[in-house]
Amino acid sequence: MPVVATQGPGPGRYHRQKSWVWEYFSIDPGNPTCVTCMICQQMVKRGTDPKRLGTSSLGNHIKHNHSIVYMRQKNMEGQQPGVAEPPLTPHGAALSRQQSSTGWAPSIARRPGGTYTHLSIDESLKRGTKYYRAHSRALALNSAYAKMLALDVLPFSHVEGEGFREMMAAAAPRWQMPSRSFFSKKAVPELCRVVKTAVLQALEGCEGGRVHLIVDMWTSGQTTDYMSISAHWVSMSNSSILRQHATLYMCGLEKQHGTGHVLEKLQGVIREWLMPLSLSSGFVASDDGQRVLRVLREGGFPRVTCLAHCLGLVVQEFLHSNEEVDRVLAAARKVCAHFRGSYTARHLLWELQVENQLPRHQLKKEVAVWWSSTLRMLERLYELRAAVQAFCRRHSAQAQRAGGLHMAQTDWPLIHILCHILRPFDDATKLVSGTDASISQATPLICLLEKKLLSLVQQYEGEETGQALAHSLLQTLRGNRQCS
Repeated sequence: MPVVATQGPGPGRYHRQKSWVWEYFSIDPGNPTCVTCMICQQMVKRGTDPKRLGTSSLGNHIKHNHSIVYMRQKNMEGQQPGVAEPPLTPHGAALSRQQSSTGWAPSIARRPGGTYTHLSIDESLKRGTKYYRAHSRALALNSAYAKMLALDVLPFSHVEGEGFREMMAAAAPRWQMPSRSFFSKKAVPELCRVVKTAVLQALEGCEGGRVHLIVDMWTSGQTTDYMSISAHWVSMSNSSILRQHATLYMCGLEKQHGTGHVLEKLQGVIREWLMPLSLSSGFVASDDGQRVLRVLREGGFPRVTCLAHCLGLVVQEFLHSNEEVDRVLAAARKVCAHFRGSYTARHLLWELQVENQLPRHQLKKEVAVWWSSTLRMLERLYELRAAVQAFCRRHSAQAQRAGGLHMAQTDWPLIHILCHILRPFDDATKLVSGTDASISQATPLICLLEKKLLSLVQQYEGEETGQALAHSLLQTLRGNRQCS
């Protein structure tokens, strides 16, 4: 345990401080009952009676607020008595004890390359001083953290996390981090106000006086539905057309919500965002959900069907119209679910992937509401087919216990064909889901898909299964009333 003599509160008086905590605290010369933590600059009381002062509160402060330093100190207790590494500030600067009226003072700084140099008094004081609230650096950090909370959808309690505070003490030691209530009541609401002002300013430049909307509704859990309303418009910038978009509203709705409640929300968004700027709503794009359809019908809104949703309906109808495809999909789901749910099986599969010189990828799980996840599942399963087949051969007992995991040899060509004919629909869905998609792409894109399927029918000539599947998907596309 290091034993160092330091100057006490009175001039010329010295006492022996044996506790390790004094490596991280400096005594307040004006008030000997208070000390300052040299890591976070927080003031800590060590008692009320100057004659009976202890170090328990100091140790507890290190333990609860600087756990890394605390564990480092505990690990050092096995070293020789009196031998210890110099304590480090958040900057990585070594601290040495100075016999001065301020107790501790950082006098040596570590520079790049591992060398040390003495700091000037001004630099030492500057490093230990917190930014005042209106300091430009403090305001920038407050704003950046509020933006991070919003973008990453983090809870406000994140600011109180011990790990986050430890990191910020190292990254920005002079930043006096505001409280949780500051971000929940001031910073984030102010950020929302700034963003809303920017969106309104962009809407002022809307050409044609019409803003087109997208209404999307989805379910999460058993008690809540969600609705979002997005706006799309065009403006002029340097004699060129600029397409712009913004999400104006998002909220949660109870499962029992009625059509009138949703219609009121939609009309409220129009009153708040468009009417003050003398703008009106144009087309409203949505899926085929019955609730949304009733809302738009009752409100008298001109509706445009979401093309990505139409393509998804075509693919889903095609996948469920063929019994052989249904059987293969059921087997694929069972195989992928088994390996994703069992660490032992997944580890054995990884070994077989290495043995067969395959990439160490994981099998993907299908998400029922996204047909594209079915394609991703089949593509990954086909990529790892050699390892999956080897697993079923070598570990047949485990495969039987899992409910009869088995992919027939004839299943793999069928999976390959499915991936081949579904990929153009995936590319088209990505294209029309982009922020720069337009309604003018719909008809040419459907025509291109028809031509692609016709070419696949010819390409699979002589291959009965491939030709039949390509022709079936073509007929499903042509038979869809919204795509025809």
